[in-house]
Amino acid sequence: MSRRAERLIIRLFQFIILCADWLFPKDRRILIFGSHAGKYVGGNSRVLFDFIRSRRDSPFICYFFTRTRSVDPHVLTLQPPRLKTIILFLMAKTILVTHGLSDMHWLRFSRRKYYIKLWHGRPGLKGDGYSIRRVSPQVLRRVEREARQTTAFLVCSRIEAYMRAFSNALRPHQILPLGYPRNDILLRGKRTGPSRLRKIFSGVDFSRVILYAPTWRTYASTRFFPWDDFEKAKLLEWLAQHNAILLLRAHRNDQIPVVESERIRNLSFDRCAEVTEILPEVDVLVTDYSSIAADFLLLDRPIIYVPYDMEEFEENVGVCYDDAYSWMPGQVARTFNEFLLALEKALSDDDGFAGERRRVNRIINSYQSRNSSYRIFLYLKKLLGLSTQ
Repeated sequence: MSRRAERLIIRLFQFIILCADWLFPKDRRILIFGSHAGKYVGGNSRVLFDFIRSRRDSPFICYFFTRTRSVDPHVLTLQPPRLKTIILFLMAKTILVTHGLSDMHWLRFSRRKYYIKLWHGRPGLKGDGYSIRRVSPQVLRRVEREARQTTAFLVCSRIEAYMRAFSNALRPHQILPLGYPRNDILLRGKRTGPSRLRKIFSGVDFSRVILYAPTWRTYASTRFFPWDDFEKAKLLEWLAQHNAILLLRAHRNDQIPVVESERIRNLSFDRCAEVTEILPEVDVLVTDYSSIAADFLLLDRPIIYVPYDMEEFEENVGVCYDDAYSWMPGQVARTFNEFLLALEKALSDDDGFAGERRRVNRIINSYQSRNSSYRIFLYLKKLLGLSTQ
């Protein structure tokens, strides 16, 4: 069968599902979750999914749709499609996702459903939707189509609400200012310890953790250690002296080979699908334009920025803020020597940016709290008329 014929069959199947969804009776108790284009169970969807299922007072029946198999009877596979999965999908009144329609893979639904975007990252240093400099008309049409179908879009601050309204073509009533469920773990007030990382990297001795997590670039491959004066041997010596481990985590869309050593390790998605789970164990974050910095600010720990291609990034992707550097509350490392000096200060808890971190955090995390999952749970009960149950 040709690819064209396959696409036609998929579109016909989607049209049938869409029509059936208009006609099928809805059960307000059923919540369908999805994330990361159905590739795995993760993100805000997974945290909220687990939270709601754990509550004895929950009136909801939760299912997670994914393309992978699971022993959990409430995590259902979309490959191949099964009658039970399709019927549950048609019965559900509410869909909750982290990335968009792709989280439901091949399924399409009518406006009889509530469609809630829990989302996966913040706008700001990295443009999104209408704030991207070089964006195709096809992408903008998709943004507007999803906006028309969206019931609520989760945000963590007032400034993010404004940017989402512009970038994602949303109206004020579509903004849900309750914060990210996945960040509840960062606000519990206690450091969880290195147990998760020690399990991933068993046999490695370390007392300090540095995470290097840059964002994805559409125009070029991301570069780790992008300095002309970079010396790997010198970095390894420094890490050994400080009994530190440096974790390299490329964006999921980047296929960057990582040559591991005892002190430099690859924290790939295969090893750790949800990075938020290990952030409490990280002493210093190294990044560029990634929204991981917004989450890490909740821990009030040092951040080092490596925006080695700022001009090219602004030209091809764009940033939402006029002055990107004023939203980087940490040392900007333009050379390898500056990077080592920044690490030295960061591990001494005297990087000089504590005040700036708190200032930026108050702005971009103004709606974030340690009980975001519970607040969304209450919102869903009210939305679906189940507050008395």
